[in-house]
Amino acid sequence: MKTKMRLENTMCLMNKYWENGLRALVFYAKMKPSDPLEKAIDFDKNYMALASQCCGPESLISECFETWSGVLFSRICTLMESNLQKACCLKSIPEREKCLTEIAIEESKTLPNISIEAEHLCRLRQNLQLLKWIVYEYSRRNPQLDVKRNLDSAVRVNGLITYCCATNNPSDCITSFSEHFHV
Repeated sequence: MKTKMRLENTMCLMNKYWENGLRALVFYAKMKPSDPLEKAIDFDKNYMALASQCCGPESLISECFETWSGVLFSRICTLMESNLQKACCLKSIPEREKCLTEIAIEESKTLPNISIEAEHLCRLRQNLQLLKWIVYEYSRRNPQLDVKRNLDSAVRVNGLITYCCATNNPSDCITSFSEHFHV
């Protein structure tokens, strides 16, 4: 029985194997592209706290046995403000995801362009905030992509920026690849 409970505790399993605990941040940025980075980080922290809580046998709750996407959708739906978003949240999960993604795609088209300045990016890297910033910006501008693809792209860009910041001329290096990186 104990093994069965441990295997069905999907939240604990996801907590152990998620890359940098950033999937909830990607999810939030995709679903609410107009919200600021701080709200996405708070959503991610709260979600990871739940996942971590699910790994303690004394603190198991029903959410520990739901799918990670089910938990994310139920939590994000409590934060939705527009009537269109609320209507999407009443649908079943596959339809809910499609409906919310369509709204997010339209919303992402209204986001202002960002300028990619080497000095700012290198400073973010030094403060260990670069990956979160890239994950957030890339995901909110590409809500049509799935969580894994957004995360993989952001990790790749993070590696390129880290490389560029270590060169003699980070600005030229970042400019050369940023032409191919559509944020």
